[in-house]
Amino acid sequence: MLEAVGVLAGFITLAILLALRLPIWIVLTATAAVTSIVIGGIENLVNITLITTTDMSTVNLLAITFLIMFFVNLYKITGYIDRLGNELVKALKRPKIVLILVPAILGLLPVAGGALMSAPVVDSVGTSMGLERDKRLFINVWYRHVIFLFYPISSVIILTAALGRTTVWEIAYRQLPVAAVMIIVGFILGLRERKGKVHAALLVTDAPNFKVLIKTLAPIIVAVLISLSTSSLVRDIFGASFQPLSIVIGILFALLLLVMLSKPSIYGLVKAIMNRSSIELVLAAYGAMLLRMAFTKADIGGIISGMMGGSTNPALLAMALPAGLAFATGTSLGSIAISLSILPSITHLTPSLTALVYASSFSGYLASPLHLCYIYTAQYLRIPFTAGYRYMIPAIVALLAAAYGVYILTPS
Repeated sequence: MLEAVGVLAGFITLAILLALRLPIWIVLTATAAVTSIVIGGIENLVNITLITTTDMSTVNLLAITFLIMFFVNLYKITGYIDRLGNELVKALKRPKIVLILVPAILGLLPVAGGALMSAPVVDSVGTSMGLERDKRLFINVWYRHVIFLFYPISSVIILTAALGRTTVWEIAYRQLPVAAVMIIVGFILGLRERKGKVHAALLVTDAPNFKVLIKTLAPIIVAVLISLSTSSLVRDIFGASFQPLSIVIGILFALLLLVMLSKPSIYGLVKAIMNRSSIELVLAAYGAMLLRMAFTKADIGGIISGMMGGSTNPALLAMALPAGLAFATGTSLGSIAISLSILPSITHLTPSLTALVYASSFSGYLASPLHLCYIYTAQYLRIPFTAGYRYMIPAIVALLAAAYGVYILTPS
């Protein structure tokens, strides 16, 4: 009975803090604290905090999250992100390819509201092609996020793997068919030529500087390749719990290369490290792990299953819960944290089910009216954000159907 009261108090706290739009790290940490204290007092909170803090999954997650944000901030501060975007436009030339690849490649840098970096390119090229502004809105947001489905150094996919007790790679490869569907659906809804309408065949741009393009893209490629290539080696030497160290190694090498190439000042390095958003993201990751432990100890899954008469459909819940939370809050991180704190007590979390949770949260986040990329792009194009929903809603339905199909075909 006390566990049910604690969970109820936690959800009330969660709803209030989300309504107040407080930073997600405060929301997650406060919810975990209230739930723990109501169930077992301060002693229970201290115990849960100690277990969470000393868990290797938490340590790995915090280290990786901090390094990724340092990497992203350094890209911004050195101006490498702007130079990369400019050279990509020059190199790709063909309008449709530019509209697909520029937002997607810039998505390799997971910066909050990052679609604003590709919006000017999409707007300019889309205008020359005669695309309506609502299509430009959809295209920019949609293709900007394709890479996030399977990007192995995304902080959200890393958090998902940690909470789901699986690996980043188990989640990422299951998202590849979903990403393929996403690309095709985006093309059909946003870029397919209407009968009688002729699109521009080629952009008139300056010749690309391939030396600059390779230089600005190299650290990102190094991060991904080293993370992938050292994953099995780290697991074999240190054990499965240390496998995320391969991502740490990859990012460290990428950081070293970025510093060597860009030669930032000491002030720039300090600014990249001490960025407020980076610190808050690390705290949010810790809060997510704390909330997971609090809900696990409270047996929240048993409570929810009992309320539903024991007839809970794991796949349906794994889709509806994260998608609904992400849409309502505009954050996939918080949605993942809450969903993967509840589901382990209801059903066994397989890599396939965890991947379904990730894709569902991603879908809800994409269409959320609180999604910064969506808001910034709509604001840049000077149209209501709801204008893009005529394309976004059917696209999201197709994406969820693809994710469910992958879940059915890869049940383990």
